[in-house]
Formats: sequence, C-alpha cells, structure tokens
Amino acid sequence: MISNITIRSHIKSDYFTLLCVYAYYVYFAFLSIIGLSQNSILLIVFHSLVFLIAFCKLAKFFLKERRILFVELLIICFVIFVFISYAVSQSKYGFSETSSDTLKDFVAKSLPAIMIGIVSARERKLQSVSNGIPVIIAFFTLFCFNILFKSFLYSISPFNWDNMLFINYQNASYTAAFCSCLCLYKLFFENDKLKKWVKFFYFLSLAVCSLTSLYSGGRGGVVVIVLDFMICFFVYFFRGKITTKKIAFLVFICLVAVGLLIVVATNGYLKNGFERAFEFIDSSGGINWEGTSGRLDIYKQCISAWLKSPLFGYGICGSPRIGIDRSHNIFLDIMIDGGVLYLFAWTFVLFWSFARCFKKMKNDNKYALILLILVSDFAMLNFSLVYMRSIALWFSITFLLVDYSLDRRKTNEYSCFNKCLSATR
Repeated sequence: MISNITIRSHIKSDYFTLLCVYAYYVYFAFLSIIGLSQNSILLIVFHSLVFLIAFCKLAKFFLKERRILFVELLIICFVIFVFISYAVSQSKYGFSETSSDTLKDFVAKSLPAIMIGIVSARERKLQSVSNGIPVIIAFFTLFCFNILFKSFLYSISPFNWDNMLFINYQNASYTAAFCSCLCLYKLFFENDKLKKWVKFFYFLSLAVCSLTSLYSGGRGGVVVIVLDFMICFFVYFFRGKITTKKIAFLVFICLVAVGLLIVVATNGYLKNGFERAFEFIDSSGGINWEGTSGRLDIYKQCISAWLKSPLFGYGICGSPRIGIDRSHNIFLDIMIDGGVLYLFAWTFVLFWSFARCFKKMKNDNKYALILLILVSDFAMLNFSLVYMRSIALWFSITFLLVDYSLDRRKTNEYSCFNKCLSATR
C-alpha cells in the first residue's frame, strides 16, 4: 500500500513540473486575478523560489543517483558556454543593460526549466507533466473568465488591460493560448479516459481561452491555437482506424471552432481584436507587412547586422548590441547570438526534437503533450518571445535529449545482455 507521504510527494512533483513550465504566466495570471499590480520584487522572489526548489530537486537526484549521463554533461557545458559567450561579448562590445536583463531571465526562468527537464526525464515521470494539467487549466480558465467578464462589464479595451486588469494583452493572449494547448491535449489524446462532465469542462475552457486570445488581438497566441489544433486534428484523424465516433468528434469540434470564429468576427465589441490578430495575413494569402508592427524593418536590420559578423555573431544576448531589443524571430535571434554555426546546431536540435516527439507518440500519447508545449513556445518565439528567456522550450528540449539518452542506454544494455546470454549457450 502506497503511503500518504509518497502520494503527497507525487502530487507536489506533478504540480511543480507544470508550475515550472508555466511559471511566468502563472505569476502574472495570479496577480491579475487578485487585482495586484506587477511588482519587480515579487517577481524576483517568485522566480528565486522556483529556481531554489528546482536546484534542490536536481541536487537531491544526483546525490542519490551518483552518476551523470554524457548528454547531461553536454547540457552543463552549453550553460557554461552561455556565460562565457556573454562575458566575452560584453568585454568586446561594451556593457548592455538589456543583454544583462536577458541573461538574468535565462538564469531565473530557463535554468529551472532545464533542471526540471533533467529530473523529469531521469525519473521517467512524463506522467507528472500530465497529472497537474486539470488544476493548471482550471486556474488559467478562471483567469481568462475574469479578463473577459471585467472587459465586457467595464468596457475595457485589451490595450488598457495592463492599467485596469494588471496584465498586458500579449501576456493574456499567450496565457490563454497555453491553456488552449492543454485543453486540446486532453480532448484529443485522453478523450477515452474522460467522463462526460470533464469533457464538457475542457470544451468550455477551450472556448473561453480561445475567445480571450482572439479578443486580445495577440497574433502569436492565435497562431499557437491554430497550429496546436491542426496538429491534434491530423494526428487524431490519421492515427489508427477511422471510425464513425472519431469523425463525429472531429466534426463537432470543427463546428465549435467555426461557430466561435463567426461570433468573434461579427460581434462589434470583439471584432477589433480579431482583425488585429489576423491583419498580418494578406487577402491574397501572403503576408501583409503593414500589419506586423514593423517586423520587416527589424528583420532587415538583423540580417544586415549578421552579414557583418556571419560566423560568430555578437555573442549570447546579442540583439541589443545591434540596436534592437529582440528580432521577433528565433532563427534571427540565434544568428545574431552565435552566427551560422550556432544556427545550424540549433536548427538540428529543433527539428530533431519535433521528430523525436512524433516518433515517441506512436507508443505513448503523453509525448503529444511535450510536442504541443514545444510547438506553442516555438510559434511564440517567432512573434515576440526570446529563446534565452523561454521556459517551455528549454524544458522540452532538455527532457527529450535526456529521455533519448536513457532509451539508447537501455537498448545497449539489452543488446549486451542478449550477447552474454548467447555466449553462455
């Protein structure tokens, strides 16, 4: 019989893993719900607490395990490389406060995600990433409902949310998109395990969060929801036998999505946010650069700066050294930070991570959750986020790398066992 201490330990692990992945959005959503304005000291305390707990969990694991994998050594070497590259670039190009803030965010946000990614993979606790989902969804749904209710009640524009509701429209859109991602995972990949009232709750949550993202006008959040929905739709449809039940479910969810879009697009109060979210798409199907908030000029500036230092870039957190805060594109950020070789390495790791998820999903649906988290963050990194400040990206890649290493090790051990067994015959 499992002891109460063991059960409590698993529950804490479940919630903390997702808390770490969504730490940034949990913090701002909580402040918005309780009506408290953002405070830099509170944010530092919050992230310090997350970092401390993550570090303690990693240290406890390694003290118990007393061995380290080669891939974990590579991850540690990469972290060291980040600090060395930053120090060298600061010495060469001069001190940049924005670059310094980016590195601080890497330490406060990304490092805990890396540490928890290692622990989750080593302990083979992918289930712990999934178990905490209902609570996170309920919390984010409450946040989205609070935003929508107050916006309609007091006629608050999304662009005034930071003054009235203590969160800006972009963070609200991304938070809603992440919650939609979790709802889609539950509805598509754990559908058979859910009771009817639980399914209804997830549908309701998906509708509320999607409406929040559309209404906010945040382009990145809307793109994330569309991408996640397309992945879930096609994987669910083409995986296994095509049954009447499967088709009926897909038709129903498509009708809900279309109905939601019609309501938003035709409602005068919601229409402004909807139009802003999609204004980057030209009527001919191309990109309307006038609807991208000046992205084209930023892209040109980044490419022009990169051409002056194509091999090594401008060092980690390098974007401020060429006169911009961020490039709004993960590949341009990487090129600026480390040049073409660094870009090749990152491109390989990213595409390998996507391929790894698709491969593992064939036998374990929970890898679909890692895929959706990774896709969501990757999409946002091509709109406003910076990869050195990301959380979900670092967690996902770290988890997949360590998990792959463990699988290879298990395969090699099984192969050696078979060889020894054959030799004894």
